[in-house]
Amino acid sequence: MPKSLPSSYKDFLKFSNGIEGKASNGSYLQLWKAEDLGKRNKDYKVEEFVPGMYLIGGDGGGEAIGVDLRKDSKTY
Repeated sequence: MPKSLPSSYKDFLKFSNGIEGKASNGSYLQLWKAEDLGKRNKDYKVEEFVPGMYLIGGDGGGEAIGVDLRKDSKTY
């Protein structure tokens, strides 16, 4: 796991270490466990295809959820 993930997300992982299920709007949400993050990012070749992005989960249907770790990014 990169050290530059937002501290609030690191705190979330310490508290729940991932989550999976329906969100309040009815969509599906899966945030991966801390021990799965590195392997999934490597398997999906994230650094090769989307440099500066770090995936943290998905919607169970092919859409990814990620954190933009580029230095010039204003958002997480």
